[in-house]
Amino acid sequence: MIVVRLKGGLGNQLFQYGFGRALSIMKSSPLVFDKTWYFVNALTRSATPRRLVLDRFRIRDCSIKLMPVKYYLMEKKNRSGQLPRMHDMIFISENRQNNIDEICRTDNCYFDGYWQNCLLQNITPRVQGAKRG
Repeated sequence: MIVVRLKGGLGNQLFQYGFGRALSIMKSSPLVFDKTWYFVNALTRSATPRRLVLDRFRIRDCSIKLMPVKYYLMEKKNRSGQLPRMHDMIFISENRQNNIDEICRTDNCYFDGYWQNCLLQNITPRVQGAKRG
């Protein structure tokens, strides 16, 4: 399963959707988007207030839901050089320089980040190549 944390405004949500959808196609894995950031941000006001708007589009083959808070807290465990594992899920942050091949090989991942560069430079060409071949 691939879980992508949604956060930020509409532009960021679209990149996160594209990243998650492309990985889901490449890996033939179910896709879930975690909207917990909007709930936590509304309570703590830790970032510029944003609204979840991706759910207003007709997206298919995935779900958008509140994930258990334990997944939201996974980033706090992300201090070592290894990919931290929690509840059979590996936390991958965009802030770390992850090897794209490692990301593509790993199952049961929780992704946190905006993923613009990764999507445009690495993921999209792979999906296009997979469709041609």
